[in-house]
Amino acid sequence: MSTNPYSRWTPLRPHPVQNALWYSTKRFIVDASGRRSGKTELAKRKIVTVALTTETKFETNYYFCAAPTRAQAKKIYWNDIKALTRPWWSKQPSETELTVYTSLGDIQSEITVIGLDKPERIEGSPWNGGILDEYGNMKKGAFDENVYPALADREGWAWLIGVPEGRNHYYDKALYAAGGVLPKILPNTGGMVEIENSEWGYFHWFSSDILPAKMIESARDTLDERTYKQEYEGEFVSYGGTLYYAYSNDVIDDLIARRNINNDIILSCDFNKSPMAWVVGQTDEIHTARGTRTRLKIVDDVTVANNAKTQSSALLFIDKFKDQINKTVLITGDASNNFESHRDFTTDYMILKQTLEAHGWRVKVNVPTHNANINNRVNVANSLFEHKRCIINSKCTQLKLDLERNESDNKGGKDKSDPNQTHASDAFDYLVWLLFAREFKELGVAQ
Repeated sequence: MSTNPYSRWTPLRPHPVQNALWYSTKRFIVDASGRRSGKTELAKRKIVTVALTTETKFETNYYFCAAPTRAQAKKIYWNDIKALTRPWWSKQPSETELTVYTSLGDIQSEITVIGLDKPERIEGSPWNGGILDEYGNMKKGAFDENVYPALADREGWAWLIGVPEGRNHYYDKALYAAGGVLPKILPNTGGMVEIENSEWGYFHWFSSDILPAKMIESARDTLDERTYKQEYEGEFVSYGGTLYYAYSNDVIDDLIARRNINNDIILSCDFNKSPMAWVVGQTDEIHTARGTRTRLKIVDDVTVANNAKTQSSALLFIDKFKDQINKTVLITGDASNNFESHRDFTTDYMILKQTLEAHGWRVKVNVPTHNANINNRVNVANSLFEHKRCIINSKCTQLKLDLERNESDNKGGKDKSDPNQTHASDAFDYLVWLLFAREFKELGVAQ
């Protein structure tokens, strides 16, 4: 059996900044390169190589591969870490603890895959080093308050990698690593900063340096410019100001977004009581240079300004769309209302479904188990607006106001200081997520 830890791995595409990152001696590294550009694959190989070949004064060395949740960490790392280390297992991996045990010569190591939804999970073990993946989605204090102290005893190292999530704590770490000014990143050459007498280094390259041109073209044809820059160029774009920046009067068209009484409709709900805001959509197919794609039309809404009740809003829907010949409706919306209410021991969705069925509607319900990340939902919506794949009827007054005015709260959410704002747009992007999440997940830009 070969003891060369590189012998069974497929080489990554050569890149000067990746090569410099591999050989960097900086203790802490920030790598905010573009989506699917090889940074996670490089990190997997790095941590396995270090675990197998680095001699230390310790009887056993401990390394981690972390992501914002255990499920994410397991999906990203577990099977690959097992495959990459298999020839050097000292005993069977622990599927419970997500830990592999390796031995090569006198070097004994453990690599644990861990979720940091509770950052204190990293505490209690003296770590030699590790990877913090999707760092922009981790809690703000995770590194400084939990990870850094856990590395102190062994002067451990860490890579902070992942695509940016606006200008949050990841942006702060990137600035610090780069000495206060992020370098200009150029296609095919990337950029990096390694400051003398600093423990930190900054490395960055574009997805287009690594991925096939066809995949990059597909991303450009699907995403709006800002989302493309964030996801495929790793740019720390600002989420300050209006969230739905790609929305304009160009997507208002009453002829296209006219309700078809013979087609199925989709009802997406936000169950806030003052106001309660629902949006009504239909889909069709449009032909583009890259083939046939789904287009969303927001054809109408149901809005009750004050003290709304689910049943009365359902009756308003029934009356408003009594001319609908095809009475098939798919219901989606806010996941937080898909639970037993303390008020009447049933769900808002059940009340809505039962009321519509009692009046002759054929109802399907598709509500997620949890609401998707707001930045993801908004990015998808902006990309649809940019490519005219979402058209809105002018009668949707509250939705239009939301799309014009909703702003970031600078914490990864929407500014909800105005009680009349965000509810219609929430209902809207719940629907957007239901219809388009799979397409954007295939591009790697939605989670």
